[in-house]
Amino acid sequence: MASRPTDSAAPFLFIAGLVLAVTGYLGWHALQAPVDTQEAADVATRATDVTVRAGGGNPGACSEMRSFTAADQVDAALARCQDVAAQAQANGVALAVRDLKVTQVDVGRSSGTVTVEGTLLTPGPPLSMRFTWPLVRRDGHWRVSGGADVKVG
Repeated sequence: MASRPTDSAAPFLFIAGLVLAVTGYLGWHALQAPVDTQEAADVATRATDVTVRAGGGNPGACSEMRSFTAADQVDAALARCQDVAAQAQANGVALAVRDLKVTQVDVGRSSGTVTVEGTLLTPGPPLSMRFTWPLVRRDGHWRVSGGADVKVG
């Protein structure tokens, strides 16, 4: 009886490698998937509201920044907020906001940005505004990690 030559292991190795690559790719994307995008949106909306109230001359609103700002950014956030409130009081500016809505949530597993838009109520005509907040995820919660990119008008 003649012996039959064994088939090469190359096709098996190719298929196994392909399965491993696809599984790794899907696992990486699952690991990088956004975490709790609603909390990120809520933090950005609260930060926008506090900032506008401070911009309307209410320095008391600034203390709320502590509850949703990254620990290493709290002092800087409070200083920025109090500066805005002091300038508003000195200039007699009265601001308010309405219709805040989150228009873009671009967060991953540990960081990203959230954009909040609304109407800024001024002594003159109302203006459209957009705040884009940098966020980080620390200790299982989203936190503001710096000043917002603000566009008014």
